[in-house]
Amino acid sequence: FIPMNGAHATIHVSILDIVNEKHILARSAVGWIFNNTDIKSITAMIPRDPNSLNTRLFAVACGMKPSGLLEKSFKRNNEYLDQQIYHATQQDFLEMEEEICLAQQQQV
Repeated sequence: FIPMNGAHATIHVSILDIVNEKHILARSAVGWIFNNTDIKSITAMIPRDPNSLNTRLFAVACGMKPSGLLEKSFKRNNEYLDQQIYHATQQDFLEMEEEICLAQQQQV
């Protein structure tokens, strides 16, 4: 993660395919940021193309929601792509974690 100021950071949401349970690892990393720093808000910028679908789903699994668009802001193979901005606050993340815990308890 890259702190942008005292309350906000930008993160990179991609994890190598060799890692099992990537969504758990990613949620743990986001949780660590919120629990061990003064960061209250995170964003990630993900190119809008078919190759980035899994990355977008991964961001959502980390509690992030689409919140904006940066037009023609990412260059891949001589093509300029839009990037979707994904955002989560510490409160969003805590609410998602609570929902996951409740769902897991109901399965027992």
